[in-house]
Amino acid sequence: MQKTIRSGLGGRAPLESRTMSAKALIARLEAKPGRRDEVVELITKVFGEVGAQRGTLAFNAHPEGDNTLWVYELYADDQAWAEHRSGEMFNAVQPSLAELFSEPPDVHVLETVLHHGRAHEKDR
Repeated sequence: MQKTIRSGLGGRAPLESRTMSAKALIARLEAKPGRRDEVVELITKVFGEVGAQRGTLAFNAHPEGDNTLWVYELYADDQAWAEHRSGEMFNAVQPSLAELFSEPPDVHVLETVLHHGRAHEKDR
């Protein structure tokens, strides 16, 4: 059973806490020296498509140091995750990204049992 709790924040979008069975991805991308900005550029190109996909709850990239990029993605369910992975843009950028990495991405796909964050307009 899914439990949803909403609370207002002084006129800002409500916060949402709920138990869920979502897919989260946390990945460490290690770019070749001096090429991290190129990785960010490619990820930025797919950002619009990923954000428009059904079930995309979060898609974030965080730089660390000169060559490392951490990526966090959250999908509502297995179907949303599968749709993301089979997306045209996702598959189109994979060869270009692979050329920019100094090592294979360290990817962890996790089940999400609790999510707390701003509710999306379309979900309210």
